[in-house]
Amino acid sequence: MKPSMNLVAMVNTRLLGQNDDSNLDVGQLPSFVRIENAGNTCWFNSIIQMLLASGHIVETIRKFHIIDKDLVPDKIFILSNILKTFISTSISSHTNGRKEIIDKNFIKDHFGYLRWAGFNIETYKKYCVFEFFQAAIIPMLLFYNIDFQYVLEKSMQCSSCQEITSLTRETWSFLLVSQTANEETFDNITANLFGPVLDMQICDKCLKNDLHPTSISILNCPKHLFVHLDPHVTNDTKRPKLTTHVDFGKILSNNVIYTRSYSRYTLQSFIVIDGKDNTAHNMTYARSKQDWYCLNDTNITLVKSSSIFGDQAKHQPVMMAHLTRPSDIDVFSIALWNVFTNFSPINISLTPNLSLNDAVNYFAKYNLIENNPLSLVVVKFLNCSICKKETFTVVRMHEIWQMKKDASHVTHKIQFFMHEEINCSSCKTAGLTNFVLYDIPRFLIFKTESINTDCITLIDDINQLRIRPLDTNLPFDYHLQTVLIVLEEDDIVYLRKTTNGYTSFNKTTGQFVQLRDLSTYQTGLASRWIIFIYQTDENVFYPALMDKITLDQSTLAENMEPDEWTINTVHDLLPTFTDTLKIGSVQLKKDDIKTLLDNDADINDLIINVHLLIIASTAPFHKRVLAVESHTISDIIENKLKNIRTSWLDYDIILCPINQKHHWYLMIIDLEQHLFIQFDSLPAHDIPRRQNLERLIHILNTQYYLKYDTNIDFRTAWALSDPSEDFDLCQNDVHSCGVHLLIQAKAYTNRERHKPIPQDKINLYRHQIAEDILQKAEPKSDDSISDAMMEKPFGYWKDVLWPDESKFNLFGSDGKIMVWRATDKELSPQCMVSTMKHQGGSIMVWGCFSRAGVENLHFIDGTMDQFVYREILGKNFIQSAIKLGLGDNFVFQHDNDPKQSCFCQRLVEEEAN
Repeated sequence: MKPSMNLVAMVNTRLLGQNDDSNLDVGQLPSFVRIENAGNTCWFNSIIQMLLASGHIVETIRKFHIIDKDLVPDKIFILSNILKTFISTSISSHTNGRKEIIDKNFIKDHFGYLRWAGFNIETYKKYCVFEFFQAAIIPMLLFYNIDFQYVLEKSMQCSSCQEITSLTRETWSFLLVSQTANEETFDNITANLFGPVLDMQICDKCLKNDLHPTSISILNCPKHLFVHLDPHVTNDTKRPKLTTHVDFGKILSNNVIYTRSYSRYTLQSFIVIDGKDNTAHNMTYARSKQDWYCLNDTNITLVKSSSIFGDQAKHQPVMMAHLTRPSDIDVFSIALWNVFTNFSPINISLTPNLSLNDAVNYFAKYNLIENNPLSLVVVKFLNCSICKKETFTVVRMHEIWQMKKDASHVTHKIQFFMHEEINCSSCKTAGLTNFVLYDIPRFLIFKTESINTDCITLIDDINQLRIRPLDTNLPFDYHLQTVLIVLEEDDIVYLRKTTNGYTSFNKTTGQFVQLRDLSTYQTGLASRWIIFIYQTDENVFYPALMDKITLDQSTLAENMEPDEWTINTVHDLLPTFTDTLKIGSVQLKKDDIKTLLDNDADINDLIINVHLLIIASTAPFHKRVLAVESHTISDIIENKLKNIRTSWLDYDIILCPINQKHHWYLMIIDLEQHLFIQFDSLPAHDIPRRQNLERLIHILNTQYYLKYDTNIDFRTAWALSDPSEDFDLCQNDVHSCGVHLLIQAKAYTNRERHKPIPQDKINLYRHQIAEDILQKAEPKSDDSISDAMMEKPFGYWKDVLWPDESKFNLFGSDGKIMVWRATDKELSPQCMVSTMKHQGGSIMVWGCFSRAGVENLHFIDGTMDQFVYREILGKNFIQSAIKLGLGDNFVFQHDNDPKQSCFCQRLVEEEAN
């Protein structure tokens, strides 16, 4: 049984067309802000009063977190403070029952701040209102993440192949209304602004060379819409006829799938200008709870709506208008969630969307659901011929496709997308060496209009679609999962095909029930769009099963337990740091270290990432070890890959920390041994380990294919090992999984045996991890101390003793050696440095100096820690100070190395005792 035509192409008989205007009252200030005119500041007062008349904007500003002036531009910080002051004044005046007025001195002071921040608005100009809106208000609205920008598209529809091609897209922050011959409403004026244009284009998707007309439309309806009236219009005696409600559906692109509430706006406020030239005066008219008020600086008066929307020819010209979409009904976000999760309960906060396009972009941008429901993912590789830099780029595409009888147009566009060039990450040269299809979307979304005569046939006949992005890949089959009938009055009907006909979703019971024929009157709703959603269970990559082996530990060194004095060392080192520690580019808080030392606390991702970084950087035997950050691994195993910053193929060992369901475990990829090693101290924990392994194999194989144009032979050349099971490396509590991960990572990298960690030694191992971090950490730089040192008098420095240590190699350097060369001279003898094992030997020395000269030089044997450092100072500290003539009172200026800080801390404590 085919679905009823009445359900698909229903007549719009009972549409009410009412806006949810009561939503506009939410968040509104209890009273309008009264602002004194500080001398030709009426334009500033009017635009501020226009913004603060919007409850949604006020509520957004009030709920925003505290702004750090060091992190935002001065313009935004100052303007934000002005708005927050006005908001608090309005609220306090309502609470106290007084009419609070913003004093003109406040305005003058903050005008000075704004000029200092770079606002150079010529206030004597008639149209400075709009100049200030562009220079100040737009950046502030963007900072508060307020939805007010729309995308303007120029497109062409081919009369031969019917394909719609997007030619250009621009983002605009306001709608500019040009001059009209007659007084008209906003609806008609904007409809005349868009639509067909004179430009003609050739379609590049078909073989015909005919010219086709182009048109201009908008691709989205933002929550707020600001309209700027052309100066030539405002100078006339007439102005555009204002209406309480405006429907912008006429200027929306045909590619936008929406409900009627999406394009309907309510006039919130507008600014008028009275007078001419230097005598002009600005005022704001604003709506509040169905009433209209005139805001003229400090004077606020109630006005009749008939005087605004009646005979308007006698009134002042409008400069700017602010319209708001009042409806906050969520239609499409919920619909996509239902389809993608098979109507599972919503467990996240969804942004309301009245456009399917906005909802699709929202889901694709924020990766709200695992396993990639919407995006086609391609990894591209460029070996730049100019700078020799290798670049990996992850690109994604998602689209709402036009419904046809096959998916050849989908395949064509995907192939074009895959062959697009990328830019070199270094020199920005465009090119493409290779690419690979990394992932396909689980769902494809197609659209057609309900009035399409083939609509019923498409629903009934097209059960399966096939796409083939690459000739080298097998095609992917998608089957029809759900049909969405979009009702104009903000609702959706869900249809599914069964062997007995069709079922529709009953929202009351939460079940699909057999579809019954509905009359036009029974539905009373209209539909313009039918959405087809197809699903696939296929994957791009199916990794081969690998043999599982037992890790051979016979050749590995014994893993030594940490010494008991490790606890004392950590307790000595920790107080030498302030609140923040730096390890490379990573910053830790002292609280992170304290959490690490707590046996009843879980180790966080910062500790895991930092300690793995230390393990990788100190790996022996010249091993090249890469510690991949935990969030990158999460993106890989959740099919949310964003980028590939480093090629894994350049390393010997890859450390991959995995965190799922509040549990840490480790996957190691040994590229030398062709081995995957899985360390999991809770092997019985319910985690999709096999799936995680497959996705790590996939990303490794992807990089290999891009460079060598062939796949890795995992079946015969690689193996999998699980030492956690083989050697009983399980944990005995619920908090130490991170400790086990780090200890086993260090053991494997150092080629040491893996053995269980006794429960009574967990705290000792936690302290060992903390010691490793503290020994490598640097205190966060304190600019205030540097500034204080700069202000010291010149004579202060004659009594300062500076110690330091240096390492000298007999041959070579521990750091990078840079050379200036031509692009093709990297192998020239003049551009190369010979190497020698261990640099031929090295020596570490300690020395000190003051303004008077240098003194004792001490040679250090072995590794220098706090105890060796104490011994050095005992032999050289006082003697050097005496020889330099520093006397009994001088400054010992060490460099905050942890072992130095630890020793100085002990000296202070001993002196205090």
